Amino acid sequence: MTQIAYLQTMVMEVGEMYEAYQPIIDDGRGRFPEDLRIKAPRGARAAIAAAAELKNTSHSEYVRQALLRCLEADGVRLRRGTVEVVAQ
Repeated sequence: MTQIAYLQTMVMEVGEMYEAYQPIIDDGRGRFPEDLRIKAPRGARAAIAAAAELKNTSHSEYVRQALLRCLEADGVRLRRGTVEVVAQ
């Protein structure tokens, strides 16, 4: 089996600052390498499925976005693997 990894980079101009997005490293784990398992209340799977369908997205993407929104609301930012606690 042959795997081909494409280097995905993008440079964004923000005023005088340039930000280079890190390339995606194809080590077989994909864009989301960390596995997260939680215990949830009964019916959580069905609720997630219903919410994801309303948003026209996958169950996993819905949970990822909800997690990021909740962390942000609590003053914690997760960007490209870096955790930043925001003073409130």
